[in-house]
Amino acid sequence: MARVKRAVNAAKKRRVILERAEGYRGQRSRLYRKAKEQVTHSL
Repeated sequence: MARVKRAVNAAKKRRVILERAEGYRGQRSRLYRKAKEQVTHSL
């Protein structure tokens, strides 16, 4: 079986989160970890 490489899917996932976090202040719109937290709290 072929090895699964997640680069494309992982990048897409991160990009979607950062797009949703657009407009937030500072790290919350720039860093994936902080942006993810902010997006989940804002829902």
